[in-house]
Amino acid sequence: MLSLFSSRKSGSIVTLFLSVVLLYSAGAAAKTGPHKTDWFKNAHYGVFMHFLPADAQGLAQVNHFDVDALAAQLESVGAGYFVLTLGQNSGFMNSPNSVYDRITEYKPGRRCSTRDLPLDLYRALYPKGIKLMLYLPCQVPNRDTVAQKAFGLPQGPQDQPIDVLFAKKWAQVIHEWSSRYGDKVAGWWFDGGYEWIGFNEEIARIYADAVKRGNPQAIVTFNPGVKLIRWTQAEDYTAGELNEPFGTLPANRWVEGSQWHALTYVGSRWSAHDTRYPAQRWAQWVSKVIGKDGVVTLDVGPNWNPDDGPIGAISTEQMAQLQQVKVAVAKAANAIQSDLYISTDGNDSWSGKLPAANTDRSDGPLATIEAAQKLVRKIQKEQMDRQRPIVVTIRGGTYWLTKPLNFMSENSGTANAPIIYQAYEEERPVFSGGVEIKGWQVDSKGWWHVDLPDVTSWKWRFTQLFVNDQRRFRPQLPEKGYYKIARKVDPSPQSAGKGHDRFGFNEGEINKDWANLQYVEVVAFHSWAASRLRIAKVDTAERTVTLQGHTTGMSSWAELKKGNRYRLENVKEALGKPGQWYVDCLTGRLTYIPREGETLENTTIVVPRVQNLLLLNGELVFENRLVQNIQFKGLTFAHANWRGEKGQSFPQAEINLGAAVAAMGARNIVFENCAIRHVGEYAMGFGPGCQYNRISGCELVDLGAGGIKIGSALPAEWGNTLAAPDDEEALVSHHTVEDCLIAHAGRLHPAAIGVWVGHSPYNVIRYNDVYDLYYSAFSLGWVWGYGPSKAHHNEVAFNHAHHIGQRVLSDMGCIYTLGISPGTTIHDNHFHDVVSYDYGGWGLYTDEGSTGVEMKNNLVYRCSRGGFHQHYGKENRIENNIFAYGGEHQIQRTRTEEHISFFFEHNIVFWDNDSPLFGSNWKDNNYRLDYNLYWHMGKPITFPDGLRLEQWQQQRNQDLHSLIADPGFVDPVQDDYHLKADSPALEVGFQPFDYTQAGRRKPVVLTRDLPDVPAGFEGS
Repeated sequence: MLSLFSSRKSGSIVTLFLSVVLLYSAGAAAKTGPHKTDWFKNAHYGVFMHFLPADAQGLAQVNHFDVDALAAQLESVGAGYFVLTLGQNSGFMNSPNSVYDRITEYKPGRRCSTRDLPLDLYRALYPKGIKLMLYLPCQVPNRDTVAQKAFGLPQGPQDQPIDVLFAKKWAQVIHEWSSRYGDKVAGWWFDGGYEWIGFNEEIARIYADAVKRGNPQAIVTFNPGVKLIRWTQAEDYTAGELNEPFGTLPANRWVEGSQWHALTYVGSRWSAHDTRYPAQRWAQWVSKVIGKDGVVTLDVGPNWNPDDGPIGAISTEQMAQLQQVKVAVAKAANAIQSDLYISTDGNDSWSGKLPAANTDRSDGPLATIEAAQKLVRKIQKEQMDRQRPIVVTIRGGTYWLTKPLNFMSENSGTANAPIIYQAYEEERPVFSGGVEIKGWQVDSKGWWHVDLPDVTSWKWRFTQLFVNDQRRFRPQLPEKGYYKIARKVDPSPQSAGKGHDRFGFNEGEINKDWANLQYVEVVAFHSWAASRLRIAKVDTAERTVTLQGHTTGMSSWAELKKGNRYRLENVKEALGKPGQWYVDCLTGRLTYIPREGETLENTTIVVPRVQNLLLLNGELVFENRLVQNIQFKGLTFAHANWRGEKGQSFPQAEINLGAAVAAMGARNIVFENCAIRHVGEYAMGFGPGCQYNRISGCELVDLGAGGIKIGSALPAEWGNTLAAPDDEEALVSHHTVEDCLIAHAGRLHPAAIGVWVGHSPYNVIRYNDVYDLYYSAFSLGWVWGYGPSKAHHNEVAFNHAHHIGQRVLSDMGCIYTLGISPGTTIHDNHFHDVVSYDYGGWGLYTDEGSTGVEMKNNLVYRCSRGGFHQHYGKENRIENNIFAYGGEHQIQRTRTEEHISFFFEHNIVFWDNDSPLFGSNWKDNNYRLDYNLYWHMGKPITFPDGLRLEQWQQQRNQDLHSLIADPGFVDPVQDDYHLKADSPALEVGFQPFDYTQAGRRKPVVLTRDLPDVPAGFEGS
């Protein structure tokens, strides 16, 4: 197999090895093997890649290996692990090794890559739950006579005889790698362990010891040739090389004590890019293997040509086959791996071990998560040394919640045995916090009515209603657009000094005689926020309205100013349009006006009742009562309530609101391929003590507020959000949000964020689609100015965010940052169509105190204010971006400061309207602009103070190497911003980047069949 540059003899097994195997088979180990391979068995299948540089040019390609692209591919095909070649026969290695360089006397970088490719791969794979394994031959490269001589071997282009003396020398090389990687590398596959070159049990033990000194739990195997046998006592699993695999299946998990494992190739040969068998044949065989507790590794070929895609990527043909393998593995894994089942047809008195009820209905699945939690704890007590997940599989259907699903510390898993709550095969379980409304009566107008007693007793308040999975709204005034506040009025005595609660209105806009006036809501718009408060009283003579509660604080943003927009919701007298609904809180009567075609028979109406659908409820971290190692896969959470009695008014981002899925003190939690929809607040929130959690492939749509809060979970007061925790254990950090869809947000609370990161470092937000919001897509930081900030070393990368603002609010960006943020990078994003109501629709926005932020390789276009704006900050780097079609200007800087504001270099700025290049304040010279390319469709470009480029260069010493020239985009009118080969942008050092890689890499599944989500607010 893996000796790509030499032939190989299978050989016969020496008598010593036969004796060892026979003796071993006589013992108890013949039936069982090392529990350290449990993770390997539970991974089911993985991918092997021969990435083997053949020469110095190939070694240079190691630096271009796209680990993120490969990791995304591996995740999408469900690979549980990945095996990378460190090196083989050519003599070029994919990682530095000083021992190898010392023994061979090669200079660093001559034969061993200066890039540590395995370490970079680990960083990309770990957040996706994919383990890394490494491949090495049992001897030095046989194409490198210098190395052969240095290690004391004969020189020649084939495998050479080895002995214990050589093995100890080679083990020093192995040990450097194993000690560097530690538990980052879960296993090793050694090639060329042939008896005919002198490989034996003693040498196997030497190599295994070298590996395990770095990671005692690492699994190891040694390849005897093209066969599947147990070869050494030092191995943990069979090497299992097979050329024609389909006739080989395990009798059981163990081969004389080794985990049964097979390794074969998908292509026409090892490392080929093509395919040799139909995908279904692979899927069937792999399914049969894992059904008998075996493991399969499939070899694929890496891409070496940058014109064909990312270096190291798997071909399209092989990806298609692996996708079918993934489906087969999922079905087989569900069939063999589940410990417990839950069904809407279940019973909590049953064992839960069957996916469906038996014939006489004496046993079957459970009915609730709570019952499963109890049985999981029983399994944990009975299997305290368990080394594989405990899996609870949930059948499709709707599970109606009367209270939140609650996970506390006693519901935790362990690192080796996490608890997984997963959907059954392709079924779609939904956990709903709503109530399906039945018992409707139809009046003479065709309107539907039902009486809800819990509403009159105050047990139930709601502000949302969903018809056939589509949000419907209460009646509002005006029917379209907004009213304007007629005049500002001082706060009432009860709100004086606290906030604003009164304003003057125009004739005919508000009527004091409306029914249920105290339940009418005023939605008043400020610049970047909106307040939603109920009416307390109306003075018709003065035409003033006083609100229940008040805006947050007395600052100017919170004023109810003359000219500000507002609208009224929940006005009973405005009820009359199909699709509208109204609940009378005094009588409990709910009224719905059906749309054309809606009948009582074909219409399902759900009203939310439960506010939090899922709570991860770790106790205070200093008590060490965390919730840990739980995974949720393929589940949907829907219909979370927001009662609304106290209204809503908050200075920024609506983060005082709660979340449908709320976590406190939660670690190593995974949400994978889940959906959250039809909720009244944020979809997800991670509060104090939450660390190392991953949200992957999730779909968050139709949200009352925003998508994900990292740094806040449950409702909070403004003052309580301002200070970062002093205790590092209470700090929120190390979250990954990737491949998620976050769309149609702000339906009740328009100032909410797609992904908000507060006092929180080391978070990665990448490959997400975020669109249809009324405020910023991403927000990092929660310190205004230059005070200490915990929001550092965050990464926002490869996201596609668009249709932000939509003329509803102002002062926003696709990315918005605050405070001192060293190590924070915003790169390779695709941002466009940001339109504000008034000022402030930007693509990249470094606001107050933003410091040390790098914004690189971003495509930004059609932003109403401009592509980039810095209010004030220090030494940010804006490099290698494309800014196109800005509205009022292209780039803006607001405040002058004594330090360098930012470096703006190697960017392309392109526009066709009559707006200026620079906006606002460029009076001083504390910024650095250079190596940029500007193009105004051939029109003259003026720099600050009316200077031409030459004057700007001479008088301000700015843009000394910049050009004014057509960048040569392929077709910018059609949003194709790829550069033609002769683009002058290359002359200023612009490095082309592939913006098409931005965005979610997975297809939408759980929400793809939902009807359109109606807009919550209109632009104006």
